[in-house]
Amino acid sequence: MTYRHYITFIGMLFCLYFKMAAQSFCYEGKVVDEHHKPLSDVSVSFLRKNRSIVNFTFTDEEGRFSMTLDREKPFFLSLSFLGYANQILSIDAYTPGMTFQLIPSDFQLQEVKVKSNRVSVSSDTLSYLVSGFRMPQDRSIADVLKKMPGLEVLPGGIIRFEDKNISKLYIEGMDLMGDNYALATNNLSGKVVKKVEVLRNHQQISVLRGKNFSEQAAINLVLEEEVKFAISGSLDLGGGINDSKDGLWDMRALAMYLGRKYQNLSLYKTNNVGISTEDELQSQINDRELSLSETSPLILLPQIDQNLIGEKHYLDNRDHLIATHHLFQFNPENHLRVQFHYLHADQDQENETTTQYFYPDKTVIYQEQNNIDLTSDQLKGEVTFERNANQCFIKNILSGNWKKSQAVQDFQMNRKPMSQILGNTHRRLSDCLQLVFPMHENRFFRLTSLNRLEETPQKLIVTPGIFPDLFNSGKEYDSFQQDVNLTTLSTENTTDWQFKLFHFYMGSKLGIDYSREKLTSGIGGTGMGKDFVTGADFTNNLTFSDLRLHASPHFQYQKDGFRMNFSIPFSLHFYQLGGLGAEERQRFTRTFIEPILNVNYEITPFWSLLPAVMYRYQTPTIQQLYTHYIFTQYREALKGTSFETFSQLISSLTLKFNNPMSGWFWSLTGNVLRGNHDQIAKAVQKEMLHATEMVDCPHHTLQWTARTRFSKTFAFWKIFVGITAQYTENHQKLMLEEEVTPYQNKSIMVSGNYALQPNRYLSIEGAERFGHTTLSSGIQPDSHAMTLTNQFDVNIFPTAAWKFQWSHAWYLNYKPVRSSIYFMNLSLTYTLQRYSIELLINNALNKRMYQQNTLTSLMENTVNQMFRPREFLMKVSYQF
Repeated sequence: MTYRHYITFIGMLFCLYFKMAAQSFCYEGKVVDEHHKPLSDVSVSFLRKNRSIVNFTFTDEEGRFSMTLDREKPFFLSLSFLGYANQILSIDAYTPGMTFQLIPSDFQLQEVKVKSNRVSVSSDTLSYLVSGFRMPQDRSIADVLKKMPGLEVLPGGIIRFEDKNISKLYIEGMDLMGDNYALATNNLSGKVVKKVEVLRNHQQISVLRGKNFSEQAAINLVLEEEVKFAISGSLDLGGGINDSKDGLWDMRALAMYLGRKYQNLSLYKTNNVGISTEDELQSQINDRELSLSETSPLILLPQIDQNLIGEKHYLDNRDHLIATHHLFQFNPENHLRVQFHYLHADQDQENETTTQYFYPDKTVIYQEQNNIDLTSDQLKGEVTFERNANQCFIKNILSGNWKKSQAVQDFQMNRKPMSQILGNTHRRLSDCLQLVFPMHENRFFRLTSLNRLEETPQKLIVTPGIFPDLFNSGKEYDSFQQDVNLTTLSTENTTDWQFKLFHFYMGSKLGIDYSREKLTSGIGGTGMGKDFVTGADFTNNLTFSDLRLHASPHFQYQKDGFRMNFSIPFSLHFYQLGGLGAEERQRFTRTFIEPILNVNYEITPFWSLLPAVMYRYQTPTIQQLYTHYIFTQYREALKGTSFETFSQLISSLTLKFNNPMSGWFWSLTGNVLRGNHDQIAKAVQKEMLHATEMVDCPHHTLQWTARTRFSKTFAFWKIFVGITAQYTENHQKLMLEEEVTPYQNKSIMVSGNYALQPNRYLSIEGAERFGHTTLSSGIQPDSHAMTLTNQFDVNIFPTAAWKFQWSHAWYLNYKPVRSSIYFMNLSLTYTLQRYSIELLINNALNKRMYQQNTLTSLMENTVNQMFRPREFLMKVSYQF
């Protein structure tokens, strides 16, 4: 056989393969009765080998049906119609256009038991019947979602399905909430939601359906009929007193109108009973294609956050939240969404902290007794227009955000009275535009333009003045002040074209991005003498710009249960770094190639395997490049470094099992992250100043994680069980006093939650969590921190009108010292039609103090926390 014959033969094989790959499965037929008359509305289902549904359709008035399946070939064809015997045919016995004759089936109704399936599956839609999971104590739909198998609700309100964050939350098929869906899930009663639909492999953009596959999931809330096309909501008024004779309030006003062409949700909430409303304003959806990462301030405020402890036990707050969302749907393809948020939050905290920094020859200890007053005001507005038609997709998001935060901290540091004020203001204006047009049946073109302007002024004031030897020639002075300002202008513009050849999707992204950052900082003070010198080491004035040209050829393949996405992004960067007015600027050019491979293989209808590999570079921002110190608080300072980048290799493998009809969901995920660094963080202790800077030192880091989650629901007693276990091992390096010190953090976490309702008079709900962390290094013995938490609620319903709840919460810290605290809350509720009255006693045993430890890097932090005193409240609610 000649060389030409070889080429011809191989070409024929490729043509044959592509012809087979391009094959779709088309089924047509006709259904008639015993008199050969056409039967309409006959259910025609295509089944897998295990009898689960691939897809289904119905016959028309002439008894004909037609169905095309692109993804997989079924094993059976099923016909069902009321009054006729079901008919199941092997797909191998099917012939195109064949006629099916159904045989009448006589039956006699005897004793009938109506049983509603709590979970049903139709193609890629998974439907949960809310009444099958809701318990009488559930207040919001978020409480019900926690009991649905396969779903998780994280503390910040983020909803996950099968270990992935959902991409959208719809209400009656409409995107009213945008990225802030926690405002709806936390305030929408579970009684007004009929079904929760999980849209697997959801592709929001109509133009891309059938042209580009998606592995994201979305949720659609299907409402009860009585709340559609009507104004509904609730009014809650609560007041009381605590053991310190302080007045308490807890109020909420919620109004909704959920129609076919217009939807609205408006909310006002205020309380001082330890319920923070700020999480509801955080974005629960991160759309990578339509979002730019926010600039983080360098001066961070103290966080009033107790690890693993419910905020209602410790948070001393005064919150006021106003939010309104409006969605106008002009027609099925066009809609306009307008939203506005305002939040005022004032939070106080009392605690005692001990912070230890471990060095080769010593351990530096800071002991603080703190009174912290944290206030913030936030305004956010957004206008979104979207046209989602088969001919084109247009979406534009114009948003603005203003947030001002300040913390006043009065404390004693090693018994010396001090005070510091930390503040930052964040102003942002952004516009995001996305256009998608079909170019052909299997081709499309996409344009994305993201633009943002940000400014973040920051300040730090410390009284009395710190480090007089460093700033004032050894003379004491009244106060220290540092001002920092960071501005960012960025634009990202990307085009994406793609075409489909058989089962292959091929295309390329091309784009140009530009960002310009400016950072200034300086220090001053009051009560300083003439000898005061700020010093160049504490003044920054620089700009940093990045012009990026990038391209990303991508290749996707999909056939039956196998999907693969492979792309090779490469980018050319032109950097400029320098101070204002400098005669010469530093210029850098870098080229990065960052391949990505993702695979999703459905081994069976229940089992799937998802390997992924990614190689990426971390490029610097101005926050890593400033070369003079900036104080982040009175005893810590940071300094950047020269221009460097580092690379990461990220590998993951996930094995999933899910059988929605039986309520089983299980996943096992392993991740490995290896970093290649040219620089290392160097920690230096100068008297009481803990300073960190970056220095040249090539090294490697390694982090790996194994995580598994299991959730199962049983119709018996409405039992739900969810268990999560995770092990993380992190190998890092830190330079301490010119010595490179390796260290390892190892942590184990096992948590679970459960719920059951044995009868109409009783329901039980609880959660458990165990955590163990180890810090190991060559400069000290291993340090351990071990915690255990337990939450347990007993709900008793003597009649349909009365409800009694007995809540328990235990928090235990075992290492390095043993500490525990137990909370007991009681509530009694009487409901009459739309009205309810509730009496509450929180922290009935008046527990006030608890100690816990956390380990991070080569540092240990111990906190003795003060908790809210015993409280008595009465709440009146009205549903309309």
